[in-house]
Amino acid sequence: MAYVGKKPVDVIDLTKSNSFDVTTSVTVGGDIAVGDDINMTSDGAQISFGADNDVTLTHNADLGLKIKNTNTGDGNPATLVLETGETAVETGDNLGQISFKAPDEAGGTDAILSGATIAAVAESDFAADSNATSLRFLTASSGSPTSKMAVTSDGLVGIGTNAPNISTGIGLEIEDAGTCGLRVQRTGSDTSVIEIRADDGHSSIDARASQPLEFQVNGVFKTRFDTAGNFRIGTTDSSPVGNNVAGILLQGSTGAGHFSRSGGVSLFLNRTNDGVIQQFRRAGTTIANISISSTTVTYGTGSDYRLKENVTDMSDGITRVKKLDPKRFNFIVEPDTICDGFIAHEVAEVVPEAIAGEKDATEPIGDVKDATGKTLQTGVVKPDEFDEEGHTWTATGTQPVYQNIDQSKLVPLLTAALQEAIAKIETLETKVAALEAG
Repeated sequence: MAYVGKKPVDVIDLTKSNSFDVTTSVTVGGDIAVGDDINMTSDGAQISFGADNDVTLTHNADLGLKIKNTNTGDGNPATLVLETGETAVETGDNLGQISFKAPDEAGGTDAILSGATIAAVAESDFAADSNATSLRFLTASSGSPTSKMAVTSDGLVGIGTNAPNISTGIGLEIEDAGTCGLRVQRTGSDTSVIEIRADDGHSSIDARASQPLEFQVNGVFKTRFDTAGNFRIGTTDSSPVGNNVAGILLQGSTGAGHFSRSGGVSLFLNRTNDGVIQQFRRAGTTIANISISSTTVTYGTGSDYRLKENVTDMSDGITRVKKLDPKRFNFIVEPDTICDGFIAHEVAEVVPEAIAGEKDATEPIGDVKDATGKTLQTGVVKPDEFDEEGHTWTATGTQPVYQNIDQSKLVPLLTAALQEAIAKIETLETKVAALEAG
């Protein structure tokens, strides 16, 4: 029969009955051993712990359980401790874990396994001076969950690795007091890494393993820093200008800049007031500039007397001018436009300083191939250097390198010839005047 009432007893014998009915409360001064389930049927059922009920475990209807520290003072958090009973903790031992699973799932097999787990794992054998432990996050799409992210005892965070390391670096690393603040690495033959550093008072982005640092938007290439220190925008071409390819290339290793586009202005320069807008230097010394005002553009070249020596007067200006052979012609690309001018190599015989380049000069062109021998580009001017791993250039032919003329270099000669002609005219005028007077 069931016992009903409040009379204190040392032992409640339920061997002859399967129920124990209490209308109010039961106070137990010792342990309770139950051989089967305990059902708390109230939606708000609560278990209190401690002499002053300082910790409670409450059923939150249809949601779960709530642990509460009822102390109202500061420094009284609700604490849940998962504690192992092992007496000799070794490397790899699991100190405790929280697993998430759906054991009643009708699909069975993988569906009823843990879908995710959070586990505390010993990084080394425990000792009096060591309790190094990592927190691991395990997930699975099929089968039992495996570790995908770890927080080590050193404060490193690894994704794809349980042992993130600043020197070997696998996955993602975050370190608060080392050489690497953030590190992302892809393992395999195509290894690449990005590091954001904050050591020795500087910051950097570091791409490793002989790979360029490339930026893409929606999976499309936009810009790249290659391994030679060159910067490309909108192109991977080794010489956008030479190969007539739209894009920008800044060669940090050589100091060259390429700006190329299919139409419109390829380079904009602006200043908010009058003055020099572009300056040209040689060995750190200014030798020329371009200045602008609201209405004019001035092209200046070095002409200061302090830059010159062995200065002499020009002579035979007329004789030299007579050697120049002006022509009328059209450029091949503009057959309908007739021009007046000179042929560069002919002028070079009279005023060589006005001509850049050599007569009939050519430069080699060829094919760029990757490490597998696949042709990536054809008709490419030989690059100053290669920046992509395994890329090669093979000559296939040549193309012309055209001569240029600086018309301004003819002005001194024309001035000298004009002065000589004026002097002769003045002499003749004097003689004519004398003859007319006689």
